[in-house]
Amino acid sequence: MAMRLRPNRLEMVGLAAAVLTTMLCFRGESQAAELYLMARPATAGMKALGLAGWAIATFGPMAVAAAFWRISRRVRPRWLIHLLFLPCTVAVFRAGDALMLRVAGTPDFDDTLGAPEMQAALMFLVAVAAYLAAILSTVRDFRPKPRGRPRP
Repeated sequence: MAMRLRPNRLEMVGLAAAVLTTMLCFRGESQAAELYLMARPATAGMKALGLAGWAIATFGPMAVAAAFWRISRRVRPRWLIHLLFLPCTVAVFRAGDALMLRVAGTPDFDDTLGAPEMQAALMFLVAVAAYLAAILSTVRDFRPKPRGRPRP
């Protein structure tokens, strides 16, 4: 019997955020990409590299959040997985960012006013906030339990 993969709340938030931000941002980002490509024509391979960089920077942080959350459910020192989440998410975001910069031919996104990475930055913030909310939702109560009999 095949095992079905049931999405958890973090993955559903990630999917909703991906759909919503894509609907809001994709048109503007595609127009910005056309402007950059008119200023500096690129080969089909460079265009594919830029698109891959956009996908990695945009959807990578949420994919890392979902993967780390699933891994943390199976691994005993969960705190180690949770501590590694933010550096890994930043690394994935920066890797996609670097690929887009390579195709655009600019040293940083200050030249482009950040247009190509608006959705990616928004998804990064959603991924970090959703992961933090997921961690905090697992903590039941921060107060220590009283010892002895309760007072009337």
